[in-house]
Amino acid sequence: MADGSLGGPHVWVETGELVLLTTLSVSLLGCGEGGPLSGDGDPAGPSGPTIKLTSPVADEQRYGNTLDALFDVRNFTLDEAGIGADDVAGRGHVHAYLDGVQVGETADTTFAFSSLPSGPHTLEVRLADNDHDENWEGSWVYMETRDSRISILSPPDGNVYAASSAPLTLQLTDFTVSPDAAFGDVAFGQGRYQVRIDGEVVDFGFDPAAFEVSQLPEGIHEVGVELVTSDGAPLDPPSQDTVSIEVLPLSPFLAIDRSPYLGEHGSATVPLSIAAANTPLSYHLYVDGDYAVGGEAPELTLGHVAGGYHFLELVATDGSSELPIRDHLHLFVAPERPDIAITYPGDLWGVPAAFSLTVQPESFTLDPAGMGGANVPGHGHWAVLVDGVSVAESATTSAALSGLLPGDRLIRVALENNDHTPVEPPVYTEIRVTVE
Repeated sequence: MADGSLGGPHVWVETGELVLLTTLSVSLLGCGEGGPLSGDGDPAGPSGPTIKLTSPVADEQRYGNTLDALFDVRNFTLDEAGIGADDVAGRGHVHAYLDGVQVGETADTTFAFSSLPSGPHTLEVRLADNDHDENWEGSWVYMETRDSRISILSPPDGNVYAASSAPLTLQLTDFTVSPDAAFGDVAFGQGRYQVRIDGEVVDFGFDPAAFEVSQLPEGIHEVGVELVTSDGAPLDPPSQDTVSIEVLPLSPFLAIDRSPYLGEHGSATVPLSIAAANTPLSYHLYVDGDYAVGGEAPELTLGHVAGGYHFLELVATDGSSELPIRDHLHLFVAPERPDIAITYPGDLWGVPAAFSLTVQPESFTLDPAGMGGANVPGHGHWAVLVDGVSVAESATTSAALSGLLPGDRLIRVALENNDHTPVEPPVYTEIRVTVE
């Protein structure tokens, strides 16, 4: 009986000397290719009517509160005129279900789901006769939507300002913005927002409640905000809002040169270039909300900045109080950034005309043998400048200074490569001392 003439699945069962051939009937249930996230069926057989959702796909994530579901219908004629009429074999329409509840019907191969709340959903489509009987298994998919939105609550459209900065009050819905979300891995429902002035992207933000637009010249401007993912890609569909504001002529203007600092900065020393007009050249600089330094020159230097993200804010002052004139900067400092600190003397100390200046480098190797030789990344020495004049170099942690003139002196130490060129970007620190 090895030829299988009995047909069908069978098994030999041996009992003593009697051998029986038993035919097995096997019923396989639930063997679909969709798994737990999608489902399709065809009880009518391969030649019967079938429907299959083709978009969205299983476990897809989409923004917005509407979406068009696409499906493929075979061996069945979609008949809009027949909806609700007498049955005609092989003709009918499609019922659409959202989370188990029928929300509409169509005689097309697409259906627009609307008013979708944020969260997980099950979308399903089923073939139906003209009289709405559903005699065939449908097709379904599990997916997620998020109705993410950003709105400008204030200022009102057409507001007028007498300075180059203007505060925005924002409202975010179903979207997370933060420093971690802004530049981490792309994830559904989180990222940052970008800011446009007159159609050009000028900045980004991740405070969900407020943003300070700055560097506005006089005139009328369109200010816009738009949600983007952590890689800067706009949401699909876009989520954005705009207002029009006006800056009066001769308004105070303040701006930090942002061009080097929208990416990662390679050292712990951050020189800032400032442009100002119609305002005093006196500033307070804040780092992550804490006061860091004040100055009057168009160039400010921020030293010993830790690795990671920082928010810098520059505020104009009249010498006694701060003015509502400001600008800001997003700064990213490399984790293994080179740095140098003066350990002796301290700022504003009285010192003799000759003393030993000591320093402590960080993420930088002092290399006495390499001075004047070939450059080695991360190796070198440091130079000392007094009131802008070079007076010494050292590849150890100290340098002997002598012959300093009495009075207030600005001492700068700067890291240099083996060939005596400054490291890039520049790394330096400064103190002011009184020479007695």
